[in-house]
Amino acid sequence: YIAPNVVLMPSFVNLGAYVDSGTMVDTWATVGSCAQIGARVHLSAGVQVGGVLEPAGARPVIVEDDAFVGAGCLLLEGVLVGRGAVLGAGVVLTGTSRLYDLVEERVLVGTPEAPLAVPAGAVVVPGS
Repeated sequence: YIAPNVVLMPSFVNLGAYVDSGTMVDTWATVGSCAQIGARVHLSAGVQVGGVLEPAGARPVIVEDDAFVGAGCLLLEGVLVGRGAVLGAGVVLTGTSRLYDLVEERVLVGTPEAPLAVPAGAVVVPGS
């Protein structure tokens, strides 16, 4: 039952996007064309997952199974989010972003040839 004066906020999954079963797309979240979202993923409020129709050869954003994407995150330019990864609220990732891996003490860098891949099970928080 929905009370007559309650307004539900929308979310958008664009034509051509793939969203697997058990995935939650929260309010004001947008999944762009050609993006691929795995099973049991949580896309929190205001998340934007970029889609790609052009240029030819561009890579889609892929979020693998069981990942959590926090509120207000922005994923663009072919980013791959590994299985079970957690992105804290406000994380912005592009294909050429840099992540510092505190466990392995290394920098993960995306390039146009090999966009950024967030490791499976990683926890990413916004920072400098």
